[in-house]
Amino acid sequence: VQERSQAAGALRESQARYSMATEAGSAGVWDWDLRTGTLYLDPSLKALLGYQDREVENTMAAWTQCMHPEDRGNVVQVTERYMAGASRSFEVEHRALHKDGSIRWLLCRGVTTEFAGGVPVRMVGTDTDITERKVVEQALQNSHERVRELAGRLISAQEEERKRIARDLHDDLNQQLAGLSIQLSNLK
Repeated sequence: VQERSQAAGALRESQARYSMATEAGSAGVWDWDLRTGTLYLDPSLKALLGYQDREVENTMAAWTQCMHPEDRGNVVQVTERYMAGASRSFEVEHRALHKDGSIRWLLCRGVTTEFAGGVPVRMVGTDTDITERKVVEQALQNSHERVRELAGRLISAQEEERKRIARDLHDDLNQQLAGLSIQLSNLK
């Protein structure tokens, strides 16, 4: 009885630790049985997209519907390459549709486990919300583009100023030469 009580306490502690870790890391866990196609989606993963556990079925079709339509093909392609052994790691960034209509960026990582005759039968992984990072990356990219644009405009302005100064110097020199020529003619 005491061992059972200790095991139950250890299980509760482990579950609490798991829950805090997934919340702190803005991550959710998934587990895909490749033989049956069954997909377990952790409630914290569904919560990243604003859903209650019961609102998204634990099926690949339901989870695929949560992906941004433009990114679905890439996720499938990366998954197929990994399963075929063409890639040593499974990692893909993709957009997902939040329940409120906004877009979230997820970093999906996974590993295959349990092999039957050299063929993977299970894949386990996490999806981490990287939306904040993607927003900062986009702002940084926009900033770099703006700096390049301003640098280009500065170079153009400098070039125009050089042309104007050259024109002014040329015109001033021509005026002085014309004035000297008139004075020489008067002296003659």
